[in-house]
Amino acid sequence: MEVKYKLVPHQKKFLLSDKPTVVLNCGRSSGKTFIASLIAALRVKEGKRLFVWAQDYGRLELNLLNEISKRLDEMKIKYHRNFQNHVITCGKGTIYGLSYENIEACRRIHRNQYSYL
Repeated sequence: MEVKYKLVPHQKKFLLSDKPTVVLNCGRSSGKTFIASLIAALRVKEGKRLFVWAQDYGRLELNLLNEISKRLDEMKIKYHRNFQNHVITCGKGTIYGLSYENIEACRRIHRNQYSYL
């Protein structure tokens, strides 16, 4: 099944960038969470392992991981979401949700182990 999304120019540019590091610096209601969730869903579908970050665990669970789940549902992709550990798995792909509230968890990450979002 093909799903089509209507993206605004800055979201398209963010999605199509081939740079290793891309920053989307926008204000409220500019589509940051939506495009991040779309990219994460596409990457996990490809079997990649990646991190998603939020400022606190409330925003991580209620906003970002919920939006990623919505994108996967829209694409009819089977996945499993572990609410306790903030992890979404899909085939060989895994999304690890982290929060800046727990900086110690972030410090244990080995740079070569995962890809980043």
